[in-house]
Amino acid sequence: MGVLVTGLAWVAFITVVGFLGGSPESVGVVFGILGVIAMLALGLLGAAVFVPTGILRLAATDRFADAFLIRDNLELVRQNSGTYLFLLVTLVLFDLLADASILICLVGAIPGTFWGMAASGAAIGHAGAVMGVKAE
Repeated sequence: MGVLVTGLAWVAFITVVGFLGGSPESVGVVFGILGVIAMLALGLLGAAVFVPTGILRLAATDRFADAFLIRDNLELVRQNSGTYLFLLVTLVLFDLLADASILICLVGAIPGTFWGMAASGAAIGHAGAVMGVKAE
């Protein structure tokens, strides 16, 4: 996710520079890039809502189909919006730290990725306990 955020920031910078250039072709390219960014943001928003709740439901019930109960998952997010927002911020932070450790060769790709996944899983599990998701 950190690499995606960095890439989107770079695309936004190039878009602004292209837009300031002013040629008609660059304006078309700018609007095309902005459309792609909007679709990526919409997809990321959907993934941010549905993936962690799906993991929580799957882990709690041990039924794969429960991860796709959209109304139940949205209700869980609505009832625990503060905890869920904190979970999303934590997941983004863990992902950025894992990506940074890989990019600056601090620990390497395999340990950095493992740490990011383990920390994210622990955060999702803790948030599920705070939100009252119980194993059935």
